[in-house]
Amino acid sequence: EGKVYPGMSIRVTDSAGAAVIDAPDLFTQYDAEGLDPEVAAELSGNITIGTPMVNGGEYLWEVKVWDKKGDGTINASMNFTAVE
Repeated sequence: EGKVYPGMSIRVTDSAGAAVIDAPDLFTQYDAEGLDPEVAAELSGNITIGTPMVNGGEYLWEVKVWDKKGDGTINASMNFTAVE
């Protein structure tokens, strides 16, 4: 078939551990047809800083990218401070 089936979750929590963003799978639109490997090699995601985040607030950003039909997984996390 030659297609890949990526998944990507993004979660941002505040300093108390409460989720301010919780997106379990941003790539569900590719579940049925998949993507060509060349396209999947350049997938990206982003977050928008805004309500309920507050200026000066400290947050933890976590992202997971996985292959829905395989074993591949990438996990990353980063602490950040929201600033205007």
